[in-house]
Amino acid sequence: MNNSTRSIGNFGENVVCNYLTKNGYNILERNYLTRHGEIDIIAEDEQFIVFIEVKTRSETEFLLKYGNPRNAVNRIKWQHIIYAANSYINKLKHKKMPRLDVIEVYLTTHDDGFVSARINHIKSAYRR
Repeated sequence: MNNSTRSIGNFGENVVCNYLTKNGYNILERNYLTRHGEIDIIAEDEQFIVFIEVKTRSETEFLLKYGNPRNAVNRIKWQHIIYAANSYINKLKHKKMPRLDVIEVYLTTHDDGFVSARINHIKSAYRR
């Protein structure tokens, strides 16, 4: 992953953390790493512990070529997220119901250099 891609991803994760906090979530972890994989954000609301994969896209051309960001979360990626989520739950003996979400972040750079972000929060995104 090059620095540009990494910085776009970090920016997207920051946007998502702000969005989650404003919507009543408590951020528990960012970039939770296990030997099975990484979870971008772990948060909780009143009912769920939520394992969140953040996918950020900045270019319209990229969207046209590769599709929606959620399409990048394939079966293998889900397996890694599930293993990491189970590891987290077992380690901390968390009692809330788990939920697996994807949050898409669409960035637009305006002529004046201002970057705006549109968020699409897909709750319970994992489907067997």
